[in-house]
Amino acid sequence: MPRVSVIVTTYNRKEFLTETIQSILNQTYQDFELIVVDNFSNYDFFDLINNFKSEKIIPFQNQNNGIIAVNRNFGIKNAKGEFLAFCDDDDSWMPKKLEEQVKILENNNSDLVYANAFTNYESGKTEITNYSATNTFNQLVFTNHITLSSVVLRNNYQIQFNENRFFAGIEDYELWLKLSMDGFKFNFIQTPLVKYRVLNASFSRLSRSKNETKIIELKYTLLNNKLNFNSKLFLYSSLMKSYIRYSILKLLKR
Repeated sequence: MPRVSVIVTTYNRKEFLTETIQSILNQTYQDFELIVVDNFSNYDFFDLINNFKSEKIIPFQNQNNGIIAVNRNFGIKNAKGEFLAFCDDDDSWMPKKLEEQVKILENNNSDLVYANAFTNYESGKTEITNYSATNTFNQLVFTNHITLSSVVLRNNYQIQFNENRFFAGIEDYELWLKLSMDGFKFNFIQTPLVKYRVLNASFSRLSRSKNETKIIELKYTLLNNKLNFNSKLFLYSSLMKSYIRYSILKLLKR
């Protein structure tokens, strides 16, 4: 049984996917399986996978009807590993990513480990996300500093992404919040372990005000959960912040 199940979802990104898969296969930590779920791309997906000649890769094709969460969950259902890791098909990993994160999951009382990232813009500009730890619900509800492609976490029945189309683009944020409320312990690595590609047509960048609307709706759904007084106060405060941010974005027509 592999220790880690890596899940990559993809659609029509042959060149990016090739780079993504190679960066995963090049990991210094090799006890993993690589599940790649394709949404019936317009090229010969299985031929691309066969070119890697790696028994670690387990390819699938599954129709997600435009909801990436469907294929992430499909990958999770087929995962055999004790830990789960995710990588988008336009991102890539630094060679020691899995080694560093599995070490923390093994030696510390942690359930989810994430890290900073190199942000590569389509213009050619590169930045490092200088995030600080947001490891509690009260911190997460204000800011999501968790890059999906940097996450490794323990595999259990709670790991499911919301397949509601309305939450497309923030389904990972919703999962982190729910896991935090359910007692998952988060750990943060300051060192950038991922190359995160930002495309001009990226789903999350098409309309920032629309994304903020989704975040506001998500936070309202969280009010139905049993939260202590302190957490509810943080949640209400974050809602006020989100409303202000939404109003500014609408004025700026973003």
